[in-house]
Amino acid sequence: MALLTSALLAKAAMPWAGRLALSGFTKVVRRPRVARAAAKRAAEAGIPVTAKSLRVWLARKDTGAQLRDCSEASLDQAAGRLAFVMPGGSAEERRRNALQVLWMVMEESVRAADPSQAALLVGSWGLQTTQEEGRKTRDQLRELQQDVRGRDVLEQAVRTLSPWAAEEALLLATSWPGVAKCMDILSASGRQRGDVLRQWADTHPAWLEDAPAGVYAWLGHLAADYDASGASRHFFEMCLREGGHPRDYYTMLAALQEEDGTDEGARRYLDTHGDGGSSPLLAALRGLLDGAWEQGLVDLRQWEPHHARAAAIKTQLEAKALLHLQRPGEALAVLRAADETSSGTGVALAAALLEYARHSRTTNRLGAGQEALAVALRARNSRRSWSGDSTEAAVLAVQAAVVSEDLALAWKLARPTPEGEAEPH
Repeated sequence: MALLTSALLAKAAMPWAGRLALSGFTKVVRRPRVARAAAKRAAEAGIPVTAKSLRVWLARKDTGAQLRDCSEASLDQAAGRLAFVMPGGSAEERRRNALQVLWMVMEESVRAADPSQAALLVGSWGLQTTQEEGRKTRDQLRELQQDVRGRDVLEQAVRTLSPWAAEEALLLATSWPGVAKCMDILSASGRQRGDVLRQWADTHPAWLEDAPAGVYAWLGHLAADYDASGASRHFFEMCLREGGHPRDYYTMLAALQEEDGTDEGARRYLDTHGDGGSSPLLAALRGLLDGAWEQGLVDLRQWEPHHARAAAIKTQLEAKALLHLQRPGEALAVLRAADETSSGTGVALAAALLEYARHSRTTNRLGAGQEALAVALRARNSRRSWSGDSTEAAVLAVQAAVVSEDLALAWKLARPTPEGEAEPH
């Protein structure tokens, strides 16, 4: 049977309202017959309701008045009362069953009074449901076309974000429409995105109030991408407040977003917001902040990242510990094996290669310098593509060009366009 609504029932049955008023539910002698027939049909449709329950419901004064009125409102009330005797695991299922049984009762009532008219009622029902399905199909098609157009606009907008932020935005957009509003503003903000995110952290826009935890995590990463550390910490804290999981991961991210960039500030944050050391990730971060590199590395390797972005952070922390332990070969191996989707990992690899080059013989120095140059340029270009701060990567590229003994390229990288490749800012 097609999906029923009280409005659809009213449209189909209105021409027969007069006959319904004189049929089964006004004639005491016909109620048992109508109830038995409707209960039998309901059972065949998988709705086990007893004839006695329907007979009692038909005997109610308000039921008779509601069915005689045969309006959308009155049939809605009738179905609401009938739902109390319907089977079903939820209120929605019971109401859906009640609407089906209500139609069966109406049809059997007309049949009890005049079998020939019942066939016409069924035909009217078929016409109304066909028209209704056609309307729904048109509405769904329009919604789909609008969704496709909106999706195209959104996909173009998120291409101006870092790869992971773009991927997360499209995923969140399937369940939270505020992503589109957010991207409308950010995509037009250019290099002021950090300022916009700081503003949102200070005063939440109205459309952000119903955001789930995942949206706040996404905004935290975005703010970090655009060097808005205070905003980033705020959004990660909002993510935690909304139940964001894993808790230790978002606590670590909030701790690292220290506006003054000091390890002391991050350590104080962990002392206040950490979980007392039960998490290997937070224990590792404490160790690294305290300079306990060996123990921090042991704890870090016990932590299993839950997605690629978390894996990149683990890679960078692991490489940092290895470099402080004077194990540059291991650090380089870890960084080279990582996904270069993270420009942060690329910057860490370029910096590690330059450090390695400074302590290497000529041949190794040139090779490391050239590799660092290529990696730094990829990180620079990546950050420029989403309006991020490419300064650190650009400086590393200039240094790598010098180590590679290509002074002309180093000069070009440092000069503004059109003579060079540096951006005005």
